[in-house]
Amino acid sequence: MKKSQLKRPEKQHKYPISEMEAKYRIFKNPDAEKFEKIKEAIRQNGFYCLKKKHGLKDNICMCKIFLNKDEEGPCGCGLYYKEERTPSEIDKYMNTKLKWDEKKEKEIEKQLTKEEKENKKKQEKLEYEDD
Repeated sequence: MKKSQLKRPEKQHKYPISEMEAKYRIFKNPDAEKFEKIKEAIRQNGFYCLKKKHGLKDNICMCKIFLNKDEEGPCGCGLYYKEERTPSEIDKYMNTKLKWDEKKEKEIEKQLTKEEKENKKKQEKLEYEDD
């Protein structure tokens, strides 16, 4: 099967920012060769964790068990690692995340305003054509 034919299954669960997300930094395996081998094996496994039961949406890589694990170390298959952040790193992460969320909200609000203006113009045009 070609790589282009393999598609990552949609995750049903979303992970909102949490204490766990702020507490740990997640990074890929620093051994590039090992990372690529594991990544390819996961791809061939339908993007499911190699150490977890196949078919459960919570076991799609990066699995929910790893994300919720409250300790440093590798994930089950060794593709990712967790490292605890310092208190100052946690504060910086939270502030950055909040700023990003505020920016995203403003963009959405701006887009809605743009759409409202376009809808108003269309409505006015329709009213003008009716006259």
